[in-house]
Amino acid sequence: MHLHARGRAGRSKTVVVFVHGLNGRGYGTWQGWPRMLFDGEGGHPPLDVAMFDYRSLFRAVAQLKPGADIDFQAQKLAGYFRELGEEYQDIFVVAHSLGGLLAEAAVEQFLSDMRWKDENSAVSPVAALIFMASPLAGSTKARFPLFFFRDIRRLRVLSSEQGKIRSFFTSHVQAKTIASEKPFDFLVPRYAGLVDTDVAVSSTSAIGSVPSDQCGYFKGSHSSIAKPDEPTDPQHVWLLRIVREVQEVRTQWHREDNQRRRIEMSASSADKISIVTEMRFERRRGVWDRAYNDARANSSKRYAKIRDRDHAGIESKVNLLITVHEASEILSTDEPRATVEEAVLDYASGDVLSVAVCPVGIEFLAAERAVLGWLPVRYRNKFYVEGSVDVEGFRENMMTWIDAVIHGHPERQQRAVVGRRLLARNFDPYEEGEDL
Repeated sequence: MHLHARGRAGRSKTVVVFVHGLNGRGYGTWQGWPRMLFDGEGGHPPLDVAMFDYRSLFRAVAQLKPGADIDFQAQKLAGYFRELGEEYQDIFVVAHSLGGLLAEAAVEQFLSDMRWKDENSAVSPVAALIFMASPLAGSTKARFPLFFFRDIRRLRVLSSEQGKIRSFFTSHVQAKTIASEKPFDFLVPRYAGLVDTDVAVSSTSAIGSVPSDQCGYFKGSHSSIAKPDEPTDPQHVWLLRIVREVQEVRTQWHREDNQRRRIEMSASSADKISIVTEMRFERRRGVWDRAYNDARANSSKRYAKIRDRDHAGIESKVNLLITVHEASEILSTDEPRATVEEAVLDYASGDVLSVAVCPVGIEFLAAERAVLGWLPVRYRNKFYVEGSVDVEGFRENMMTWIDAVIHGHPERQQRAVVGRRLLARNFDPYEEGEDL
């Protein structure tokens, strides 16, 4: 990523991150638009800009797996958001075409990370997502002959990866530009720009789930929408209006969020129950970790804090130990049995207060019976042995177990529920850098 920032003396508190689309380039896709923002053209104070470049389609044809790895690039971009968030109050993300899906995935990862780390401010540094001709609901142009490319497969209509990301935004993110996140967790308004002669992306897909009054309609083509020539061009005027509107609303959001934090800090920290969890497994760490962290974040309540043992301290007793296994491996190997038997010993010693075992896969019922056979008779009614077909089922099971542990906690029963460095740090003038 290339960051163009003015010196600290007059430095902007706002940065606009540009993310190009399929087969595009960090600077080439946008031409003079970033420069207009950096120079303050159009009646708005100058803004810092950052250019995110990645290889896709024919620029990535020589790779072992041709095309862009969108999930990997999203992880990189989410990392940049974290670093930019230390320097800037507002990060506006402007993304063209496929870049919209990449940016959406990066923001989802960034916000998910905030949730499981208990960074519970509704006002994240990401101020808004602005999509320019992005196929938010997929593109019918992504057809079989081009499925050789990973990035083309991501553009399919009803892509499972995009479906999961859409579900996250629908459940957790306020998309409207209003001064309240309720009933959601985060405030990240979404905007969509589309053109009347786009042969690559339909208007329905370009709008996706963006509120209708936050859509901009322009003349031109799929490519030209990202290349306004003058500060008076509609795209530039529209973007500056978005920046002004969102910043006005975020000022109120910050005020209310700070007030909420002061109220929470004034309450005694001893009033919040601490639940310590731990997860053990044999394989697929990344898959299990994500479901585990998401379940902990979803289960944290005003009166309970769900912490992993690694964060709570090695000496902490574990309220809930979870072992998760492939159902097929329970039925065919000895490794899961060793993990479960170790959990039994920890439970018997008193270091662990409750244990849950979750076989995952289509054979989970048979695997549950096998696990029950491994347990001493006196523990069979004390352990949770509940499997699921897939990882999503494991996540839901875990939330149920945590809820049971919270409500069975002695402190909970004794009182009523209480109501409420990747970026260079040089500050250079705007000079286009080299794309990848």
